[in-house]
Amino acid sequence: MAHLISFYLYLIVGAITPGPNTILSMVNASKVGLKKGIRLNFGMLAGILVIMSCCYLFSSLVISALPAMERIMRIVAAAYMLYLAYRCLSARRIFSTENSSSSFIQGATMQIINAKVWFLGLTAIPAYILSQGYSRAAEYLLSISIALVCFLCGLVWALFGAFLSRLFGEHEKVMNAVFSLLLAFFAVTLLI
Repeated sequence: MAHLISFYLYLIVGAITPGPNTILSMVNASKVGLKKGIRLNFGMLAGILVIMSCCYLFSSLVISALPAMERIMRIVAAAYMLYLAYRCLSARRIFSTENSSSSFIQGATMQIINAKVWFLGLTAIPAYILSQGYSRAAEYLLSISIALVCFLCGLVWALFGAFLSRLFGEHEKVMNAVFSLLLAFFAVTLLI
């Protein structure tokens, strides 16, 4: 039981920290509200379910190659977060009140290039699931439970964005700078 608690704490910490999904969830909900913005979160859930299935299959087949892959995934994740930091810092009107919102399809397809989700799956699955001797069915269910944790953490950020959208609109440049610095910080910590 303690092992599962450790697994889910790792997931919560990994999923709740700023990243592509959490920031996009917040920005989207701040623009269009939670009711309209939740489509994006359900799309992210669908995409992460597919990604976690792929991570489980990949990790199961090439567990011995994972240490070399981990460093590559860290570099890719860091580069992607630095790109997002740049985009956030140079963006204009991220927190606008336009009625356009990100869709289910956009939420699902962006997971293909979301290095943070891939990295979470490729670290949690071998370390917390495959090493424990669970049945294949249990391993797969635990692997896809990662998607549910990511979804719930994204909703926390969406609620935060919907609640504080006025603050973000009034102080957009400062907020963009703060989020850019957070993303850059997390990119650097991935490489350390």
